[in-house]
Amino acid sequence: MLEIRQAAVDDLAGVAAVQQLAGYNQWSESQLSGSLKHDCCWLVQGETVQGFAIFHIVLDEAELLNIVIDPAVQRQGMGEALLTFCLQALQQQGVGSCLLEVGATNKPAQALYEKLGFSKVGERKNYYQSATASEDAWLMCLTFGG
Repeated sequence: MLEIRQAAVDDLAGVAAVQQLAGYNQWSESQLSGSLKHDCCWLVQGETVQGFAIFHIVLDEAELLNIVIDPAVQRQGMGEALLTFCLQALQQQGVGSCLLEVGATNKPAQALYEKLGFSKVGERKNYYQSATASEDAWLMCLTFGG
């Protein structure tokens, strides 16, 4: 059974493990721990963390800072379920819009975000940097009720 709930300190080891398995956008343990100060939703199945999403809210605007699903359970609808749950919760909290950045070549994520109502509103050149390459990011926005 799929359970989506708020984070607890006890979840940090599982969250770090999922992030390590995914192998990208690595946050330090300190950053993950600090994220508990933000509005967070975590995807949990049984006792095992399967993925997580971290949002930051300022006034009536949210930003999706990070979303990761364990590669072993990707393409099973968990990311969509998690994001749908979080977006509904944000809207119920009075948030009017949600922003995110996604890699310009990350077509599966772009398709999911568009399916959920996000639209591309801009680009950030060389947003994602690694030791060997850089990638542009799409800036996407969802306006609730719009």
